[in-house]
Amino acid sequence: MENYCRFIEKEADIWQVPEEMSTLARQVVCPAKDGLFLNIHLVPNAKRRQVGGVFDTSFLKISVLSPPADFKANQELLTFVAESLKIKKSEISLAKGETSRRKSLFIKGVPAELERKIAQWLWLSL
Repeated sequence: MENYCRFIEKEADIWQVPEEMSTLARQVVCPAKDGLFLNIHLVPNAKRRQVGGVFDTSFLKISVLSPPADFKANQELLTFVAESLKIKKSEISLAKGETSRRKSLFIKGVPAELERKIAQWLWLSL
């Protein structure tokens, strides 16, 4: 991937994101009626919280510090995604994969707007 300048211009409250980040975001999401599903491959017990790119063509790889015991990694994942997308934690729920590394999060909201936020997040994280 070409090295893009990390300085972002903001025009009419819409951040300009390279097309490949939008394409990447579309690989890991599935739009629904009142939100979208975000496919995650979770890596618990990591050295730092981070997005590690796309895993297995359709899962966003996310590392968290917490261990998987007592669902601590799941809770940290929900918090990390909410903070990163600048949305309320109550708008995110774990739809699938409670005890698996592969998870599906449901995020309430307008699918196109959420997809744009995910593309921005990926651009700034990768």
